[in-house]
Amino acid sequence: MRKLVPGQKDASRVLVVGRARVEHGFAHLKNWRTRTRLRAAPARATHEQRT
Repeated sequence: MRKLVPGQKDASRVLVVGRARVEHGFAHLKNWRTRTRLRAAPARATHEQRT
């Protein structure tokens, strides 16, 4: 693999930071969705966790 020039490193860093924020946001949404499902139907909690 070849080394990146400084401009490419900066561009890559910007993309990584933005991507990490988006991925963390999706993780929080998925966590919230799972919790609301579990609260809505506690008897089905084992079924909901498998999906």
